[in-house]
Amino acid sequence: PGEVLELIRGARRGVVVAGTLSSACDRASAAWLAAALRWPLLPDVQSGLRVDQCGFGYVGVPMIDHLLAEPLVASSLRPDVVLQLGERLVSKRLGDLVALASDRDVGSLVVVSAAPGRNDPACAAAHYVACTPACFAQGIGQRWGPGGGAAP
Repeated sequence: PGEVLELIRGARRGVVVAGTLSSACDRASAAWLAAALRWPLLPDVQSGLRVDQCGFGYVGVPMIDHLLAEPLVASSLRPDVVLQLGERLVSKRLGDLVALASDRDVGSLVVVSAAPGRNDPACAAAHYVACTPACFAQGIGQRWGPGGGAAP
């Protein structure tokens, strides 16, 4: 949707959070999207993403759950837009970061998942896009404009 694209374009401190991603195409699309947006990729432990597995200038943050255990890191990471790709998060610390960022006074949460169910247990998403992360990345790539790169 156009509202989601405008939200992404207007972000100053956006992050991509990878939930459970069931296909290699979804994992590659998450890495591509983070690289195209120049946003850090924060992979949940069940995402299937590993730092050495994806190309596209992958900017993933390994061991994000352990980093968020450090109060200084957790308190300084304040994204204004969180793009959550895939199914629900397992990491409580990463879930807390997403919940904090979804506070309308702090930022916005966009959840992208084709799976039915509780991908947003707190019902905090400003936008819910019902499609696969690969389909979403392709749509963003087609609309991003010059310099945005091509979707995988």
